[in-house]
Amino acid sequence: MAIRSLTKSKMISYFDTIDLLGCGIAAILLFYFSNPWQKMIVAIVFLWFRRRQLGTIILLSLLFILSCFYTQQSIAVPSTTMLEIDSIAPAYVIAKADDQKVIVYGLDDVSYDDVVFVEGDWEQIHSTHNFFQFSFDEYLARRDIYFSINAENSYILKQGSSWRSHLYRYLQSLPQQEGAIARSMLFGIPTEDNNYFIQACGLHLATLAYTLHRWMKKRFSISFADKGICLFLFAMGCVWGFFDSLFRVFCFRLPCLIFKKEGNRIGASILLILLLRHYLLNEITFLLPFCFRLMYYFANKKGRNKLLGFSILIFFQLCYFHEIYWLQTIFFSCFRKLYCVLYVFVVIAVCFPPLFSLLFVLFSGIDILFSWTKTWVYHYVPSILWIICWLIFLWFWLHRYTWELLLCIFFLLGYSTIEPYLDPFFEVHIFDVGQGDCTLITLPHHQGTIMIDIAGSMYKNIPQDIIQPILQDLQIRSIDLLIITHEDFDHSGGLEELKKIVKVDKIQTIKEDIAQPMKIYTLLKDHEGKDENADSIITWFGQDDLYYLFMGDAGIVEEMKLLELYDQLPVHFLKLGHHGSDTSSSLEFLHDMKPQYALISVEKNNRYGHPSPDVLKRLKDEEIPYFSTAENGGICIRSTKLLKYITTATGDFVIIKDR
Repeated sequence: MAIRSLTKSKMISYFDTIDLLGCGIAAILLFYFSNPWQKMIVAIVFLWFRRRQLGTIILLSLLFILSCFYTQQSIAVPSTTMLEIDSIAPAYVIAKADDQKVIVYGLDDVSYDDVVFVEGDWEQIHSTHNFFQFSFDEYLARRDIYFSINAENSYILKQGSSWRSHLYRYLQSLPQQEGAIARSMLFGIPTEDNNYFIQACGLHLATLAYTLHRWMKKRFSISFADKGICLFLFAMGCVWGFFDSLFRVFCFRLPCLIFKKEGNRIGASILLILLLRHYLLNEITFLLPFCFRLMYYFANKKGRNKLLGFSILIFFQLCYFHEIYWLQTIFFSCFRKLYCVLYVFVVIAVCFPPLFSLLFVLFSGIDILFSWTKTWVYHYVPSILWIICWLIFLWFWLHRYTWELLLCIFFLLGYSTIEPYLDPFFEVHIFDVGQGDCTLITLPHHQGTIMIDIAGSMYKNIPQDIIQPILQDLQIRSIDLLIITHEDFDHSGGLEELKKIVKVDKIQTIKEDIAQPMKIYTLLKDHEGKDENADSIITWFGQDDLYYLFMGDAGIVEEMKLLELYDQLPVHFLKLGHHGSDTSSSLEFLHDMKPQYALISVEKNNRYGHPSPDVLKRLKDEEIPYFSTAENGGICIRSTKLLKYITTATGDFVIIKDR
């Protein structure tokens, strides 16, 4: 027994000589970067600083090899619609089919671990992609989820027999509001009323674990407290499942049983999460608590910790949500404790059901406080330079707190409000709105904004769901001019909703030239098309020696008239008519216009078959590269006299060269 204890002690001492924290941070960077050269640079830097530690070198080398050979699951359509429910979200469930996870819509009365037969067709998941906005399909792809099915009919073949299955089915039998709150707390299923920022990160669970650990440590021993809290968290996971936030809290506590040094405990937690749920490494569920752990590890002054924690909260809220509610941020610690109390109350109510009648009262009180603090909002999308400066100041602040550094933080917050007015670029944004059109033109130094078309949809509120977040990110509070090219729903259907979210100074629906806020020419003013599409407003404008031609839904007849009336019209960017339909973009028109690039606003896999394969072939024959919202997401053309380039929401970057 003594020999075994001595061997275990030596093993732990050996592990403590390895820089697991450094390896963990290296692992985050290695799996975050996709470029092999970036991975190699990260590996070389960390290996150089740890060149005297053999164990660290071996572990870093293994991590580098693992990150290089790591590949996502191959995409294959499931061959069965007999599914096992794995997890549940408010609008869908995640199930297992053919050893891969899938999304299922339309299942309302199922529980965890149920086996369900679903009637429907598999579809590859695709969502809109716009700059700095949440992309649902990318979020799912990190979890190796690529297909969805809409349950036209479903049959439960076998009900789940696990504890969490029975508990979830019991919570479904509760009144709607109390049941939603309980499911949210116990199973991590978010509701609109809850503070997603706290709940997604599991900070209320971390607070509960910390409080229980501190209580056990005072009454027993540190070793007993470490084992007790790990056993408690494991039991919670067995009962209602290891959803991401509970899993993260458990992984942060488990290494305490093996490692003595706090740095190695943090590093081991990272590596454990990397091995089991790698997708968490670049999500706020992991990164915010991880940064808090680093802060408490490196900083040693309580007052400095509070200021640092406040700065970290600001940083992550801006990076992930692009907005800060100042009062919520100030009282963040209070809300964290209140949600911890609410969680404990829900657990007790499960054991004593009569308490559920008081649950809604408690939650309503917290929600009122939460709503009261949802004021004094601050919007900003951090630029790369801003992020670098903020991190540098945090680094110096961590080691040497001075009032000068605090003033620099306030300066960065103030600078973000005037940054749009310092931007010298002329920008043309083509939003990814699905099957429709919406383009935003912004003048340099925030001097004016013009929108061409505002799409509507029968399935979602495009202005509210897509346009409003982008306008807030761009700090645009009014549209100087809105041009409606024609009355088709996919070009004008979002007008009334747009006016609810932003001030529109002027709406133009007739064919006439525009002088303010910039010169825009309307072509074919006297032409009357045979239908609304053919009668679209065709606009032509130029800036920084680049010229743009937007065709609306005009057809081949209108294209021939353009060639007849406007000889040698310079066009660098041609927005194809009618979403790339073969009723437009004739070979003669493309050949004579000779645009440098073509732009297509279209939904992926739309029912119209746009863009037409014939049109794409014509573009290829004429050697005209194109950008499509279906493939590239949102498209942005930025220009000054000296620099002109194109970026897309999917990461494309092209320098525009002179012809």
